[in-house]
Amino acid sequence: MKQNYSQAIVKMLEAGNDPEVVLARVKKLLATKKESRLWPKVVRESLALYERNQKRQKPKLTLVREAKTEAIEKQVKSLTNLSLTDCEVRYDESLVDGFTLKQGHRYTDASYKTTLLKLYQKIMST
Repeated sequence: MKQNYSQAIVKMLEAGNDPEVVLARVKKLLATKKESRLWPKVVRESLALYERNQKRQKPKLTLVREAKTEAIEKQVKSLTNLSLTDCEVRYDESLVDGFTLKQGHRYTDASYKTTLLKLYQKIMST
């Protein structure tokens, strides 16, 4: 039961509804149904679920440690309209240069590693 309330709260928050209004409505609904004792559990579970969803949805940007962040930020912004602060940044020395960006089901590979590997495979296959 509390899981249904928690999922409903998270869906409404992700839809852009005002958190105070959403929580007040659910609290009132629980009071109406005489289930006020569930309120603390519902809030805790909603918060945990919301945080899991936000973490899962955050784009993952992989860079070389000494990357030129200004140039990469321009490329990322032109491709996705995101800034580096919107992304979970990881580092991978094997990329040589450039970046990879995973956003949901979309994967953008703008690394020199991939370009060099493709070139090597093309040379070896001829």
